[in-house]
Amino acid sequence: MQGYFDLRFMPLPPGMSSASYQVTFEPIDALYIHTASVGPYRNGSPTPSGSMPTLPVLAPGMAQSLNVQIGDSASSGYSDAVATEAQQSALPPSGLWSGRLSQVGQTDWFLFPVRGGRTSTVVTQALNESGLPTETKALPALGIWDAFDPIGSASVGSSPGLNGSAAGESWLRVSAGADDLVRLGVADLRGDGRPDYAYNGWVLYADTVQPAHLPLAGGPIVIHVMGFRPSDTVLVGGQPATVTSVFPTEMTAVAPAAAQGVTGSVDVEVDDLPVFYAAAIISGGISYDAGTGDSLSLVSAPAGTVPLGVPLPFTISALTSSLTPAGGVTVTYALASGSASLGCGQSSCTVAAGGDGLASLSITTTSSSPAVVTASLSNGASVQAHFTGGTPRC
Repeated sequence: MQGYFDLRFMPLPPGMSSASYQVTFEPIDALYIHTASVGPYRNGSPTPSGSMPTLPVLAPGMAQSLNVQIGDSASSGYSDAVATEAQQSALPPSGLWSGRLSQVGQTDWFLFPVRGGRTSTVVTQALNESGLPTETKALPALGIWDAFDPIGSASVGSSPGLNGSAAGESWLRVSAGADDLVRLGVADLRGDGRPDYAYNGWVLYADTVQPAHLPLAGGPIVIHVMGFRPSDTVLVGGQPATVTSVFPTEMTAVAPAAAQGVTGSVDVEVDDLPVFYAAAIISGGISYDAGTGDSLSLVSAPAGTVPLGVPLPFTISALTSSLTPAGGVTVTYALASGSASLGCGQSSCTVAAGGDGLASLSITTTSSSPAVVTASLSNGASVQAHFTGGTPRC
């Protein structure tokens, strides 16, 4: 909204028959909001940028139009008008970008994929013309849509401008229940736009962790995908991990040993500096030993009548919930009933599954009575081998 000042009827100072005037400018206090706001700026007036001029004005009663040129007001190095709601721009692979809401009513739009069971955080930080965080320029408001929702539909999540604790910060937490595409919009809360409305943005999002299984002693892990920053920290099952390297699209760390009594799937969480309240969480992203949903598939085992005293392989395949190999999980072989000898010489043996998810142990029947040997994971998944010692039929 624009206007003008008509100064033609300013009275002369007492006792003066002529005078000359000059016009100067000063900022409006950003705390003048709501009923105390000036013009349309109910959410606070932005501070001016650049060098505010002093303008000479002719004597009273004369008409003059003044053009005000404010130098050095634009922020350089920032992109204008990032796509539209109907045609979004792909979020940079790093998850980091710089933007500028330079036009009245302008909005920036991004598109990015997410996996189910992930929680991510969108953060923007408004900047002044010097590139420093500020709360008296843009008020970036954030909105999230399912990318398949119609254009113009209501957002599934939103946050007002400057709702964060850090200077100039707006943030929005996003959780995905299933694999999806997400549409992100950024706009000035006032509907305003100026060349000095610059901001930095990033999406802190963790996609996958490798390896998917760890021994109870912990070990090295690699986390992907975007928005990671050097100050980020990692929690595995609520315990701090030791971060060894950070890049925008990859982080490496050493996971701690499992807490007392903890086995199975645990969350992996990446946190930015506490003041930003930004976190990326992979629910059940890693497991100490067998994870929730891991299972066993029988490959080969003694069955029916088998030769007495002859070792035979009992081989299983350990699988994740997505049916990929669950390498590294512990498979426990145990004699459930009858008489048989396990390869380790004990009534119960443990074998670590290889990278291909396979584990195997030799079983030797020692009598003609029926025997049962089980192979099981720590989450309770199991398979059985039923056999009897004797002379097999040809």
